[in-house]
Amino acid sequence: MMLIKQLRKLIEKILLFIVAKKKWEFPKKNKILIVDYAGSKKLSNCVLGHSNFTILHTRQELYYLPILLISLTKFFSHGFASYSVTFIRYVNPNVAITFIDNNIAFPKIMSNFINCKFVMIMNGRRHKTFLEEYKNLKKYKIDKYFVFGDDFRNEVKNKIPNTVVGGSIIANSLFNITRFDKIKKIQYVSLYYGENKKFWKKLRGFDNTFYQPTTKYTLEIIKEFCQQNSLALEIIPRTNLQSEEKYYAEMIDGFIYKKKPNNNDSMYHSYNQLSDDAFAVGCTSTFLMECFGVGYRTGFLTFRQHVIPKNHPENFRCVQWSWPKNTSDYGFFWSNIKEKKYIFNVLNNLLKVNESDWKKIVLPFKYGLMHYDPGNKIIKNYLKSIKIEVN
Repeated sequence: MMLIKQLRKLIEKILLFIVAKKKWEFPKKNKILIVDYAGSKKLSNCVLGHSNFTILHTRQELYYLPILLISLTKFFSHGFASYSVTFIRYVNPNVAITFIDNNIAFPKIMSNFINCKFVMIMNGRRHKTFLEEYKNLKKYKIDKYFVFGDDFRNEVKNKIPNTVVGGSIIANSLFNITRFDKIKKIQYVSLYYGENKKFWKKLRGFDNTFYQPTTKYTLEIIKEFCQQNSLALEIIPRTNLQSEEKYYAEMIDGFIYKKKPNNNDSMYHSYNQLSDDAFAVGCTSTFLMECFGVGYRTGFLTFRQHVIPKNHPENFRCVQWSWPKNTSDYGFFWSNIKEKKYIFNVLNNLLKVNESDWKKIVLPFKYGLMHYDPGNKIIKNYLKSIKIEVN
């Protein structure tokens, strides 16, 4: 069984290599290595303030052929990690930073490099299964792990002692403290998934269609509340796909769709759409957690995942909005229960609460879930302390 699994992995890598971009040159030697291209722009814009770094492409988008050829001689000692190990050895960085904190392969690879600091930055909401791969792992290296809030830090600190709370690097960079203007609209935060067939295969069928009845149920209740209180309803999309816009258009009417542009700034679109005369609601997502952390009036309607059967492999996604902190099934600004009266209570509370009361109500939860560190001073000061250029 193990042999078959390894052969499949080898075939997959060969197929990806065929379509990957290739360069007949060595990568640039650098003090800073960004592990994985996906987060490089966010790190450049929100933390480093420059692009003087080298990127290790971990999803096989790009191969440096001289590195690949050398790595073949190391395959029997490092296996499928031989390319990454050879790449890092050649670049010889002082620090390696990754925005992909849920891939155990990176801490394992970095255990080969004593003189290179390895920094992980929390990229999204995590689940109860996060630490399972660490339980029996004897050799791994994480010099600093910057996470969203106190509760998650306390959850992982035994296995990852160098865990520091820094909030969300994107929210810290883009958000400003909100004003408490009179509410004129509700902003629904979409949790639509992209059209990635490989991803859906991994999720075993839980696509947007599976969640549509629950999403429709929620939006119809929010729309009714808006009509009763003369409020506008806006939907902040997760992607710039036409299929997402169509998904909501076929579900309800009478809403404003804050269309996401198809350009280099699209990843920041949602952060620019939040209004001081609105409150945000949705299923638990990283973006909604960021809204809550910075002080926006925020409602968590976290019953969507509860339609997953208890015996299904994906049931681990059924966690409360506040995980790992335990709460009751409903409260002032949240409901884990799929009933109209509880949803209406949350919406009504957010509509009527004043600034002073809101700060008191959220205080027991705020720092546990998501800190707010304007300008990312915490992570920047750490990087400066290890002699890394930060502008």
